[in-house]
Amino acid sequence: MIKAAPLPEGGTIGVAAASSPFENRSEIDRGVRWYEQRGYRVKLAPGVHARDDYVAGDAQARAKDVTALHVAIRRRTGLVTFYGLGLTSMGAPKREELDKEWFLRAMTSTDALGEVPARPDDPYIG
Repeated sequence: MIKAAPLPEGGTIGVAAASSPFENRSEIDRGVRWYEQRGYRVKLAPGVHARDDYVAGDAQARAKDVTALHVAIRRRTGLVTFYGLGLTSMGAPKREELDKEWFLRAMTSTDALGEVPARPDDPYIG
């Protein structure tokens, strides 16, 4: 298994809509702005603004945007791929800054992230 080089300063972050749609278009705008304020470019997949009832577009389009990409990268390069916080989480005021910074650190550093700090107010993270 190979970990890719860290995302460089000013690099491009690709975003696909894997599951739930946005509630308000401003959620996407805030997430893009969060990354841009840190010097990154954001490229949105074609299906990011799609809606199909309670999901972000039809299943075929979502699978095309996400699953095929992860599988192809792993099979062709051996590189590790991952997904984490959605774009709308990155701009959400209620999302913990620690979560956002850890996700960004996972993309931009070759250092091991170490243990996830405990949160006394969250019984699922100990």
